[in-house]
Amino acid sequence: MASAVSLLLALTLCLHTDSFLHSSLDEKRNNVKCAMKSDQEEIVAASKRIIPIKGSSRAHRIDFVSPLLDYGYPPAVEELANRQKKRQRLASNSSQANNILDDNEEKPILLYLPGFDGTYICPFIQFPELSTEFEIWCMTITMEDRTTYEELKAVVLDFLKNGLVCNDEENSMLQQNKTSPVNGGGGLFNTGWFGGGNTKINEQKGTGNRPIYIAGESFGGILALDVASAILAEQKKKKIDADLGINLRGLVLINPATCYDRSQLAIVGPKVATMPSIFYVLSLLSQLVPLFTDKFSFQQLLLILQAKALPSVIDNPLREAYMGRVAISLPTKLEFMPSSTLSWRLEEWLEKGCAALGESSFSFRDFRSLIVVGENDKTLPSIAEAERLASKVMSTTKTQIHVVDDAGHASTCGSRLDLAAVIRNRFPELQKNTVTSKRISMKPQAMQGVGVNFGMEERYDKADIGLNPFLYWSKNNYLPVQPKKEERSIRVQGNEHLISYKKTVYNVAD
Repeated sequence: MASAVSLLLALTLCLHTDSFLHSSLDEKRNNVKCAMKSDQEEIVAASKRIIPIKGSSRAHRIDFVSPLLDYGYPPAVEELANRQKKRQRLASNSSQANNILDDNEEKPILLYLPGFDGTYICPFIQFPELSTEFEIWCMTITMEDRTTYEELKAVVLDFLKNGLVCNDEENSMLQQNKTSPVNGGGGLFNTGWFGGGNTKINEQKGTGNRPIYIAGESFGGILALDVASAILAEQKKKKIDADLGINLRGLVLINPATCYDRSQLAIVGPKVATMPSIFYVLSLLSQLVPLFTDKFSFQQLLLILQAKALPSVIDNPLREAYMGRVAISLPTKLEFMPSSTLSWRLEEWLEKGCAALGESSFSFRDFRSLIVVGENDKTLPSIAEAERLASKVMSTTKTQIHVVDDAGHASTCGSRLDLAAVIRNRFPELQKNTVTSKRISMKPQAMQGVGVNFGMEERYDKADIGLNPFLYWSKNNYLPVQPKKEERSIRVQGNEHLISYKKTVYNVAD
């Protein structure tokens, strides 16, 4: 299904020709209202003059979400419910509160950083199988967003250091008495929660020292490299890994756009972005969308619709129902990209991101990495870039390159890949602590498929109907959660304004 994303994107562009660009002005901080006497009012006014903190005038629409919880995937919801029950028990016994985050019981975290579309749609069918190994978080960015590259980098670093401390309300309540505000000074993480430059210090060192893996696709590959470089550089400088509370264990790059300056997208993209509005949509469809497609996307979609096959990673009713719910929501997830947004992301994200990495002296010689690339990527020279990164930036002995047969740029993480198996193969520690064997390669039947059938296998249930919406929201296949947005504000070095972002906090109803 994910291999058909480019086709669905094209259809969505046709259906959504109106601009989705809303007002880019953030609400400024409300003036402090005081009913006190005049001398007290003067004190407040003076303090405001001393610390003139304001929100950025540019729109920041960044959210960190759990894609499986967003769509009520039962195994993920059940895990969340079990965590809540455990923390509620611990909350009732204050003497056990220090054990709330047990590294041996919590899964490693996988943070996915998206391409310049800002969504997690391209790899969405991979998430159920990946969830057998990881707690998955994704960064999403809407079309109204005007966050700069350096600000995005600061937001991701803050989320890794601070945003993963609390994963539900019970844990949040337990942490309230275990945190203390300190003045946010200079340095790499000059960030804070809820503004004011204050930072929460967690006595359990951020994520409880849980292993973290970062995966970045396309533009997200640039961001992932830069974020990982900053973490490793700071750890090397301090010589104490726990100081940051970020136990970074691995890096996964998927068609990394570190070669944007040498790509076809850099030639075509800016021209399309400057087209008059009357021709812009036509130019998107005729010039830009073809760069992201491959010859098997539509054919594999037909196999699914005709109930002839499914992607090998969609092998039970729960996973198929999840896939169907996401597929039905695609028209709302794949927003139309206005020309102003395209221009911003090409210039402010891709160009400046490439330039920032080009000017830095980052090196991953002693760090394990995986690079996944599509064989027929027409957007970027991904295979050549993977070889360049492995030989000049990383280490050929610590970097594994996996080429996805016949995959285009948008479909690399689609039906032709078993991403969890490839990641397990690269990071052997994920194969441990289990009584059953784990796949480190694609299933044999799917791997033996030729052409359109590569990565596909017969339906698990031999059903005659493909994509049956009547089953997607049944009690067996869907468990709802209660999401709540938690807003954070950070101060970026060299920027007088606060940058805001959100994290979705999930809870299971009693």
